[in-house]
Amino acid sequence: MAILFDLKDISVQYGSVSALHNFSYQFLSGSITTIIGENGSGKSTLLNCLAGLVPTHSGAICFEGQMLSNFSPLEIAQSISSLGQSDVKISDMPVWMRVSQGFYPHEGASFVPNAEQQNAIEAIAEELAFHHCLHRQLGQLSGGERRRVNLARALVDPRPKAIVLDEPFANIDIGHQPLVIDALHKRHQTGQTIICAVQQLHLVPELNGTVLGMRGGQMEASGAASDILTDAQLEKLFNRKGRLVQTTEGFSGVLFETPKQRGKNPN
Repeated sequence: MAILFDLKDISVQYGSVSALHNFSYQFLSGSITTIIGENGSGKSTLLNCLAGLVPTHSGAICFEGQMLSNFSPLEIAQSISSLGQSDVKISDMPVWMRVSQGFYPHEGASFVPNAEQQNAIEAIAEELAFHHCLHRQLGQLSGGERRRVNLARALVDPRPKAIVLDEPFANIDIGHQPLVIDALHKRHQTGQTIICAVQQLHLVPELNGTVLGMRGGQMEASGAASDILTDAQLEKLFNRKGRLVQTTEGFSGVLFETPKQRGKNPN
């Protein structure tokens, strides 16, 4: 596969705090990459850099061989669809209109969805199980419903080559998480590149791609889920003993020791 993003020794500072430090990595076109790590490890900063929302203080990011810093904000939005952690501070916008904003980079903010785009909006609403909410206001939705709506905005247009998602499963209950996984796999199968940060480690094996483990603004490890979710790597990444558990019946999850267990005397 060709290289889509090529990051070369990028660093980002927030005042005196180093969020990313000499970070280098290559994201391949058409791949799925899941980023894990504790709070403050640099996951969100990395994703914001990929989406063109945060400038680097040093180093370079290339997108399809061209410097990302040379792209206009519109060109970035047309090529890279993104979802951040924070929600829009709007309560009276119709749900269908929020989803339609996924077409804005290519169509402009004043466009009216045509029949094909209306069908795409309805289809993704069915896909993420909020079709019954399309004509409600955003303020009438639960947190999980709003998250699925915002995710739909990032996924509705098939034209972006990359989809960069920061915590796409946040506030989404366990019953709806498989819908999100299926939606991401569907876009991956059509050739879009998926890069997402997750805290729900039990979902990492289901996403079935490359896992990037981050710590202290740097890459700690990269590989398949079975290589990254090991006892040793989990302890490095989260400063807590953990274990990937997979059963012959198809169940999987990541278990961490409880404070009570940590306090036990092994002797």
